Amino acid sequence: MVQKRVSNNRGFTLIEVVLVLAIGGMIFLLAFLAFRQVTANRRDTQRRSDVSRIMAALETSYVNNGQYPLSSNLNIEAVDICTNTTSATAGSFLEFLQNYMCEGSDFKSPTGENYSLYTWGNMTYKKDRIRYRRGVRCDGTSGTASTYIVMIDLEKAKTVCRNSS
Repeated sequence: MVQKRVSNNRGFTLIEVVLVLAIGGMIFLLAFLAFRQVTANRRDTQRRSDVSRIMAALETSYVNNGQYPLSSNLNIEAVDICTNTTSATAGSFLEFLQNYMCEGSDFKSPTGENYSLYTWGNMTYKKDRIRYRRGVRCDGTSGTASTYIVMIDLEKAKTVCRNSS
């Protein structure tokens, strides 16, 4: 009687395992890259929203005070705008932020840190930096006392700049 040998080789070959790992790695890499892009877009959306909030508050301040805040001496690095105990100069942009942006809300950057405040003159790129200047336009041309710009740096060294009019 002839006996048949039955092969009981169960499992995967080395090529099959490597192929599955390579495909899984590619899927993970694509998901990781997409997550980073979605996160950056979310932060940029909040920064654009903050520019709109600042501009709406500036218009409210103008109606209440008859002028826009001054922007001189505004190079303040990482100041906690809402809890800063130092007194802001009357009519300054810092006073404006404390009076119009911080009532009942915590005004922070998308990364959870404090915004830095700067005038137009400091043009080096830095995320979460608010630039405000009265009497100029986004293209750098001069305006009047009733014009202003608000700028916030976005991801990838881009900047959003909004004119008052």
